[in-house]
Amino acid sequence: MKFHEHHHSDFNYDSFNITDSVKYERERVLENQRNNNECFGMRIVGLNKIYNKSIFRTKSSKEIHAVKDLYLEVDDGELLTLLGHNGAGE
Repeated sequence: MKFHEHHHSDFNYDSFNITDSVKYERERVLENQRNNNECFGMRIVGLNKIYNKSIFRTKSSKEIHAVKDLYLEVDDGELLTLLGHNGAGE
């Protein structure tokens, strides 16, 4: 089995904007998946979370996209924290 070890320190985030780093991570995750590279931590491929906004505990037809098309790998031993729009942990 082919295994390509990747370290986040290999990537210079300072020279890219957020859109570029998101594209880079998505492509890296998809390449690892296509090549059957093992992930010893966690690999998330195309995760979406959609919920209906409720008004006074009644369902609304308005959908809220909390997570759209998330691609992410977290290596064994790494710590991941997700922050919401207001900085609160999710």
